Amino acid sequence: MMSDAKHNIIIMPRRRCSLGWLTLIALGITTNPASCFVPSRLSQKLRARRSQSGSGYIKATSKDDTPKKKTLRINPLYTGLATAETIFWYCLAPGIDPDSRWFNSVDGELITQCLLNPNIVWTTPGYAFSSLLLNSFLILPAVWSLLLLQEDPKDQILPPLPFCLAGFLVGGGALVPYMMFRQRQPRVNPASFSPVLQAFESPAGPVCLQALLVLILTSFAVSFSDWNTECQAFADRLQSSQFTSLALLDFCLISIVIVDPLLDDAERRGYVLPADRNRLARISPFLVPLIGPVAWISIRPKYKV
Repeated sequence: MMSDAKHNIIIMPRRRCSLGWLTLIALGITTNPASCFVPSRLSQKLRARRSQSGSGYIKATSKDDTPKKKTLRINPLYTGLATAETIFWYCLAPGIDPDSRWFNSVDGELITQCLLNPNIVWTTPGYAFSSLLLNSFLILPAVWSLLLLQEDPKDQILPPLPFCLAGFLVGGGALVPYMMFRQRQPRVNPASFSPVLQAFESPAGPVCLQALLVLILTSFAVSFSDWNTECQAFADRLQSSQFTSLALLDFCLISIVIVDPLLDDAERRGYVLPADRNRLARISPFLVPLIGPVAWISIRPKYKV
């Protein structure tokens, strides 16, 4: 065994030594004995990084430390649905007022004087389905809001809150356009939930939705007179009312596409696994219009907030 006093390197005698190992030793000898087996340029870089970190260790960088770039991605499916609904609203819906095309004054009288008047709805045949359709837009936008507002708005191109509030007025006219730009989030932070969202993470929170649903269904049952009479009156109104035809289209639309945020919520809460091929079948009972989404909010696994 030989010792190099200048560099303080102990070299074990070996009969055979590869040319590559000798080259590595020759390139790596520096004034620092600890780096004699590392190429000099690499050792200089390591020392520079250690001096910047203030210790002998290199600070590990985390993916969470780097700011996330928002990429504008437009969902073609929701773009097509929003475009189709807009064309139907302004061009194809029956009973369109040619002067405005936005809203027919006759429909305004139908809503204010008839559908919002319990005395007429409960005593006059022919308003049961129209009243149920109007009242459903108190529940469905609320469920949509509970699903979308969990997600961090900083990771979204557009904030969800304005669209959720507008959903109570125009339904899918606000919710579907938001879904065009929505970015899926595999995780949420329950600690950042608003007081309203935190209330629905407790067993008492969903009771409000359940009570509202029972009230709406009870009103429908009281106003329902005869099946043939109600169906015929609703069919006639569909052929003459811009509001009724658009509201029915909107109701069907947001009842179907709610599968997207509802499935994301189910995966985040561990109710279904992302790799499960039957995950749509597992959440299918919660896709029953009006009743299913309320049932999901009621029985879904709760976060600890």
